[in-house]
Amino acid sequence: AIDRDPDAIARGAALANRYGDRLRLHEGCFSEMRDLAGPGTGLDGIAFDLGVCSTQLDQAERGFSFRMDGPLDMRMSKSGDSAADIVMRLDERALAQALTGTSHHTWAYTCLSDGRILVQCDHPKQGWGYYLLTPNPLGESKFERIECDLADEGLLDRISLSPDETKVCFEYQTGFKRKVPGRTLYIADFNFNRPAITDPKPFANSEKNPNRWFAYPRWTKDEAAIVYHASPSLYLYTLKDGSTVKVSTKDGADYRYPHCEAIPK
Repeated sequence: AIDRDPDAIARGAALANRYGDRLRLHEGCFSEMRDLAGPGTGLDGIAFDLGVCSTQLDQAERGFSFRMDGPLDMRMSKSGDSAADIVMRLDERALAQALTGTSHHTWAYTCLSDGRILVQCDHPKQGWGYYLLTPNPLGESKFERIECDLADEGLLDRISLSPDETKVCFEYQTGFKRKVPGRTLYIADFNFNRPAITDPKPFANSEKNPNRWFAYPRWTKDEAAIVYHASPSLYLYTLKDGSTVKVSTKDGADYRYPHCEAIPK
């Protein structure tokens, strides 16, 4: 078992003593598992238990709790700089790099059934664009650039993948200075082998009304329609006949973040 929290290692010592060679404890990070396991160690499987645990949240002095006041510590390993040290020492730009990574920024939109992730990324070697990311926790992850003509002239955002993974819908704006009102919603073909986004067609706000927010397009389970938010209401666009109907029922409600499926895409 690998854990970077020395308290967790201490709590597990009794179990390690009880089970002998069946349980070995290593204090460290998951990224170091190859070195911690040692050469020649065979693995039949790996179970990851990621995140914080209740014992960390229940101890105010660890700095993870939202319920209790405590120092801004947040050190999983209880060593090195605390979160307070970093916030007080770094300027705004350096702090942003520390939080998002110093090499490149990656934003994940949706996952494919084969484990790849559709992301927007400012890749240090391949440049800014949209990629299919194959994560590799033990080495260098793979980035496959997605061909898309629209991406040469503007931003695709909140990309939603159809259940059969052959189409996408998304928000689009011309230009690269982020602005949310006035975006157009598109539907396009998606080829995950090539990979490419092709034949884009606008289906909402094609007139580019600059004062209204069109956002959060999401597929229905049967892929027959797309639900989306057009401030302040919710609409349903049907692919077969191109019709659009308002489906929200309360004018004063906030209908952002629709999903329209069991698991959001």
